[in-house]
Amino acid sequence: MIVFLDIDGVLNKHEKLASGYCGIRQEQVANLNKLLDDLPDLKIVVSSAWRYLILRGDMTLKGFESLLLVHGVKCYGRVAGHTVADGDICDEPDHFDIEAWKEVGLKMRATQIKRYLEMNKISSFVVLDDLPLQINNQIQTDPLIGLTVDDVEEAKRLLLAQ
Repeated sequence: MIVFLDIDGVLNKHEKLASGYCGIRQEQVANLNKLLDDLPDLKIVVSSAWRYLILRGDMTLKGFESLLLVHGVKCYGRVAGHTVADGDICDEPDHFDIEAWKEVGLKMRATQIKRYLEMNKISSFVVLDDLPLQINNQIQTDPLIGLTVDDVEEAKRLLLAQ
């Protein structure tokens, strides 16, 4: 059982901090923790642009797990992987033309998730993302609200039905 996790718009409300980056918010973390508590076999695969911290070598997958743990996510031993890069790993994804990315980026993220599923022979999954990926088993969060209790209940329903 896998949850593909986006962060911006899922674990936050796209609110930029003084640093210029979006952080992780406790209300949304509590909702994700409810999903993790209720489904103890659920593993996390990072599909968020935050995966570039791993892809660029700024941190390991275990380091990313630690980042989530420090923010309160109950994910010890549960961060199983990440999806591949959108292209060259030369800079953070949000430093390029976002409008141009929207043309191909949505399809890329869905394709990356499908590729991960095929390569790892995974049949039970849910995708938490605020973007309209047009992929099966997606819970599309409201980017100005983030992950809600209702989203978690729908994710559980989808996972348990597979």
